[in-house]
Amino acid sequence: MNTYRYWFWNFSPKEARFWEKIPIFAYWTLVYRNDVNQLSVKLKKQEKMDFLELTRNRYSCRNYQSKVVEQDKMDYIMECVRLAPSACNKQPWRFRILTEEEELKKASQCYNREWFAAAPVVIIASILHDEEWIRADNKHHGDIDIAIAVEHLCLAAAEQGLGTCWVCNFDAEGCKKFFGLGENEEAAVLIPLGYPADEPKDKIRKTMSEIIG
Repeated sequence: MNTYRYWFWNFSPKEARFWEKIPIFAYWTLVYRNDVNQLSVKLKKQEKMDFLELTRNRYSCRNYQSKVVEQDKMDYIMECVRLAPSACNKQPWRFRILTEEEELKKASQCYNREWFAAAPVVIIASILHDEEWIRADNKHHGDIDIAIAVEHLCLAAAEQGLGTCWVCNFDAEGCKKFFGLGENEEAAVLIPLGYPADEPKDKIRKTMSEIIG
């Protein structure tokens, strides 16, 4: 049976309706409910990171737990990726999400690092060169577009309590062969993803005066 909890009493719905008719009890019930609602709002505000805090929390994670990443979190992250902007809205990208043991082994052959092999998810972010926008001076924007989308991915993952790392120093030709990438498709980044098994280090960045001129 469903029960209603008021302070330290547990009542059935029928009992609750009876006691709420008594003015003094109804008063304290309203006070209690108001306190709970205010506390709930306060906790939600505390849990929500602002964007500056989010950028501080995102870091290059190189130590992962074996814990499986929930599908709803993956769906959330990839929806953030889908909404990323691109030059002339061309969206010249494709993302392959690797979770199966054989797939992850192949990815590890492209980037042979113990910490990388421990990640429960690896995402291949590819540029579709036949879909990218090209500026009048022949500047191809696929590399810029994929970088925007990948950072959306990394920030969304950080918001969900997950770690990521940009990996660009991998065997791109081997990756193309192992995963059957198309002729005009270039694997640009490998992104390991999972629950961190380490703590972020302090960021070392240039000062504001060094980057604004």
